[in-house]
Order: sequence, then structure tokens, then C-alpha cells
Amino acid sequence: MKKSLGARTVLYPLPVLLVGTYDDAGKPNIMTASWGGIVNSTPPMVAIGIRKERHTYTALDTTGEFTISFPSEENTHQADYCGLYSGKIADKCAELGLHDEKADIINAPIFEEFKACLLCKVKQKISLPTHDMFISEILDLRADENVLKDGKIDIERLAPILYDNISRAYYAVGKYLKPAYTEKRVENK
Repeated sequence: MKKSLGARTVLYPLPVLLVGTYDDAGKPNIMTASWGGIVNSTPPMVAIGIRKERHTYTALDTTGEFTISFPSEENTHQADYCGLYSGKIADKCAELGLHDEKADIINAPIFEEFKACLLCKVKQKISLPTHDMFISEILDLRADENVLKDGKIDIERLAPILYDNISRAYYAVGKYLKPAYTEKRVENK
């Protein structure tokens, strides 16, 4: 029998997402978020949950445009740092030595240090008790050539990190199991 652990904010695995914005002064900011995921296929859409008191919230609410970078295993330090300090009191990009360039199709930074990112535009904001959910269209996926295999992102080359909010720890992506969508239907006889 399974033991009840109560209502918890648990979903395995949680991605580690780095949300990049420009503040009202045009300064780049980056924050770590793990409350996000794909919510629509056509058009491709993602939702992220951000607290109103976060510096990134104001930028999202003002510009409606942002990037989501995927930190790799070698970026665990930067991802953790960006989740600990607010852009209100710290210039995280300068402190971490991050290099950004303005995206060509949205008003948001693309960071050189991260191997892949999404370029997003907010379509709807839903207010929830602790966070607001920004439902956003994915306008483009950008990736470094060295993480591509046959023109697609290779998860082993990207080596994204995951977050477990119960143990409050980061993890690497696990081993390959099998191709998806290959099961055959078994009919009862």
C-alpha cells in the first residue's frame, strides 16, 4: 500500500529553466525557474509560473518577451546562483560573467553560455494564489551546432539538468531506455 504524503508541489522530473529578460532600463536579467512546461502543440506553447515579487515578473509583465535557456551539467553553478539572488539587488549576468546578445525577433537576451534556448512571447497571464502563469508562444528554438545530431537536439550532448524540489537537489538526465511510441497493442484472446 502506498503511504500518503499529502498535497505537495511534486512532478518528476522538473526542468531547470533559465528565464532571460531585459528590465525597464534594458539591463539583461536571468532567473532560475523550474515550474514550467509545454502546454500546446500548434502553435508550440510553454507556461512558466513566476511569483509577483520577482524582478523577472516585472520584465515579463512589461515586455511580454523572454528566453528560456536550458542549463547543462557544466552550468549547474550558474543555474543555482540565478535561483538564489534577485536581479533587484544583484547583476547576476555580470557577476557570473555571462555574455548576452539581443535576440533578433524578440526583446530578450540570448546567453552564449547555454547550449539551447527558446524565444517566447507571452499570450496570456493567469493569476494564481502564489504565482502567475505566463502562457507563451514559442517563436523559435535556437541551439549550438555541437548539441545537434541529424539536425535535432541530442539530449546526451545537451546534458540538461533536472531539479527535485523535495530533496532540493539537481540531477543529471538518466540513461537511455528505448525509443518512444513503439509499443504494439496486445489483444486479449
